Amino acid sequence: MSLAKTYVVLDKSFLQGAPKDTLQLLFDNHCVLMPFVNFYELFTTTPLERARCFQRLPKGENPVSLVESIDFIRRWEVQNRRPLLDIQHAVRPEQFHFNSGLVNETFQMREDQSKYLEELKEEVSSKVKAFAEHCSQITVRFPELRNYRPGGSTSQIEEIQKRICTDSEFVRGFYSGLPGHTGPPAEHINEQWALFKWLQ
Repeated sequence: MSLAKTYVVLDKSFLQGAPKDTLQLLFDNHCVLMPFVNFYELFTTTPLERARCFQRLPKGENPVSLVESIDFIRRWEVQNRRPLLDIQHAVRPEQFHFNSGLVNETFQMREDQSKYLEELKEEVSSKVKAFAEHCSQITVRFPELRNYRPGGSTSQIEEIQKRICTDSEFVRGFYSGLPGHTGPPAEHINEQWALFKWLQ
């Protein structure tokens, strides 16, 4: 009886730098997951880097399992009122082949594909701005950091990091205080939830 293949998340840096025989062993022996953010990176890098990466991916049907974004996973958990413990719930179900032209530096996307990619770039840019705005408010949540200056002692930062990593009640309290909170009750979420990890 053969054992089920274990999941491995494919990182762009690993795809670029690992020896070819290591990559081959990876694809032969594991279920390789490509998160949405990695897929996005491949299409927003230089044409040369994109071609080199696609040259290192297997050919044929479903060479990797494409995993939806963290936004999709969080929505799934909120809608289903439970943690997403089986990654297959977030794997895109359709059969696909990567376009064979992607291995060439000169590959040109169709107009509709280019338009979709530009929309994705705008969406990502908007999320980055929202995250930067969130970070600029960090001293509201952690007033003890108001007097911190770069180069100063990091002891307070380390204390906060430790609390975020070890104090589940603190994370749940942060979750309860989110504006427009409509998800599962705070007492239901824990370290098994992607939502909890995202909050951390």
